[in-house]
Amino acid sequence: MYFSFLHAIARKGLFMKDLRHVLLYDVDNDAESRLIFLIALAAGITTVRSTQPHGASLERENGVLELVRASKKTEVWTVELPGPATENQLRRHGFHVVIIDHHTYSGLDRVHDEHGKRKKSSLEQFLALTEITDEDLCSWGFEPRLVLGIGVMDDRYTHGLRSEGFSPEEVRRVLAYRENLDRQITPEYDLIAKIARLVWNNRNAHAGYLVCTSTSNLRVSYAVCNRSIEDALEDHPIIIADRGGRQIYVNNISLALIPKLEQAFAGHRTFTYGSGRCWGIDNDVTDLPKISVEEILTVLSQA
Repeated sequence: MYFSFLHAIARKGLFMKDLRHVLLYDVDNDAESRLIFLIALAAGITTVRSTQPHGASLERENGVLELVRASKKTEVWTVELPGPATENQLRRHGFHVVIIDHHTYSGLDRVHDEHGKRKKSSLEQFLALTEITDEDLCSWGFEPRLVLGIGVMDDRYTHGLRSEGFSPEEVRRVLAYRENLDRQITPEYDLIAKIARLVWNNRNAHAGYLVCTSTSNLRVSYAVCNRSIEDALEDHPIIIADRGGRQIYVNNISLALIPKLEQAFAGHRTFTYGSGRCWGIDNDVTDLPKISVEEILTVLSQA
């Protein structure tokens, strides 16, 4: 792999466009962002790796303006690091800022483009912006089909893979590749998987929702979703209370329910994902009273 990176840098520019003026600011907290990071390294793109977990924000990065100035770059691309104040600060100092994202955050829409069209995954956006080709990916040791699968899976899950024409064997390989990437950034991967299995096996059903609750301090929601795939229930409405309810995720609901949840819990730090059909709330980043699963179920049952 190291030889592949060195070879990639040596041949940079044969296919992709010149990105020597770009500084990429990337999170590294899930399989998709890890793969963007690896591809950026292979392509020789100057990259800053944020160590923030899920819920990352550009406002919580230290010395962004100073770092960008020192890089001598003129363009900054951020990957799933919302931060309008810092983004505007960079623009005021003459830097061009490109947002790579496909989520919403408490009303901040990073899902739709200027024409109102829903964006694809961050990985798919990154590949389009860089004009990295399948030939590039192959020469750097990546399998283009698996790379695409990681992007689709992050945004549209297994039903997205199926709609994109991935065969059952290809889906299996994408899931295995995603596990490999997750292991690279999650030292406690095996323990998290064990806890998630217990959480999933102890799930309850309420008003048509499968409710999963974890009291571990480790983030297990992602691994719980993996367990739902094993039981072919990944498309079923699921509520996951992670870390004792510090973060709560509501998966696979209708688009009409999202604004009702947003209105009911205005002022809290909320976000959407999964093609806009999944919603979450982060109870850690506000002084407001913490929202419970029961309160969320009440809103869902009244809708």
